[in-house]
Amino acid sequence: MNSLPKIALGSLAIVAALIIFFIGTRSTTETTQIKAPTIKHVITDIPVITSPEAVALPDFASYADVKEKKLAFFNYLLPLVRFSNQLVQVDRDRFKRVQSDPINLKSPEAKKITRRLNSRYRIVLERFPDLSFLEELDKRIGQIPESLALAQAAKESGWGTSRFSKQANNLFGQWCFTEGCGIIPARRSKGMIHEIQKFDSVGDAIEAYVHNLNTHRAYSSMREKRYSLLKQGESPSGSDLAITLTEYSERGAIYGQEVASLIRYNKLEEYDSPQSI
Repeated sequence: MNSLPKIALGSLAIVAALIIFFIGTRSTTETTQIKAPTIKHVITDIPVITSPEAVALPDFASYADVKEKKLAFFNYLLPLVRFSNQLVQVDRDRFKRVQSDPINLKSPEAKKITRRLNSRYRIVLERFPDLSFLEELDKRIGQIPESLALAQAAKESGWGTSRFSKQANNLFGQWCFTEGCGIIPARRSKGMIHEIQKFDSVGDAIEAYVHNLNTHRAYSSMREKRYSLLKQGESPSGSDLAITLTEYSERGAIYGQEVASLIRYNKLEEYDSPQSI
């Protein structure tokens, strides 16, 4: 009579052990399945950039002393140029974080970022097989040397005194092609429809200028030169890139040489910030 309870108790103990084993195994498996993946880089961890105070274009024509006018011109534009470059650097930081991590490159967040960058920097994916578009983005998302921006602004706007700079905040001669988008040039040839684009501020004009150099097919040589120098560990200078802008003006190569000369004469490369790949 006493042996049966012992057997029953032994059986119950074995069954209980098996139940605990299977429950424990199943719990561990389920925990593994729902565990969140580890993200190596936080792509959204980008610093906030404060734009410089908006100040209307000064009356540079009022300066009697040429040296004072030039200094005032450069001091006015430099913070705006650097701010535009900082905006580009934010995009570049996002791009490099995605590019450097193959796992992140396949994540929904990374795909969203690359789609946004492809759109902003005018990448047509059909032209780039597989992931080769990443190299093209690498070439396009780059800063413009301050010396180049300052020299072109001075040359295109007559040191901030031209009609287009004063009436349209346009210091770089940018065109637009929608009726009413800007100011019709007095010497526009018959059959031409372009206007000199109007901007709400000089800062907007500079951002458009930087974006134009970084995206328009006419300036691919400039981007290739910048990329090549960066790959060699050199920081591109304004005069390095100026001579590549053969399509910025009808004057062709002479225009680029004139801009480079203006940079050297005014020692503008002293304003250039170092860049790296």
